[in-house]
Amino acid sequence: MTHRIPLLAAACLAATAIAPASAARADACYADWTDALAIINREKLVTMEQLSPIARAQEAGDILKSTLCEEQGRYVYRLVVRDRRGRLKNLVVDARKPFGR
Repeated sequence: MTHRIPLLAAACLAATAIAPASAARADACYADWTDALAIINREKLVTMEQLSPIARAQEAGDILKSTLCEEQGRYVYRLVVRDRRGRLKNLVVDARKPFGR
C-alpha cells in the first residue's frame, strides 16, 4: 500500500503538467480602474454609474466594492453588495447585461 501513494502523486503531477495552458490561466481582474475604464469603453460594457441603480432596482442592494474581471472570455463585475437587511453578499454579474438586462 505504501507504493500506491508515490504512484498516485506522480500521476497527479503528470496530469497537471499536460493540462492545457488555458486551464492553468487564472482569471484576469483589473485592480486599476484606469485600465478597467479603457476596457469598459472599448468593449462597451455597462459602467459602474449605470450598474448601481440597476442593482438597487433588482433588489440586490448597494454596491460597496466592484472589480472588473475577465472570466472564460467574457467580462464580469465581481461585486460586494449590502442588501436591505444589511447583510453583505458577493455577486458576479455579466458586465454587458448585468442582472439579465
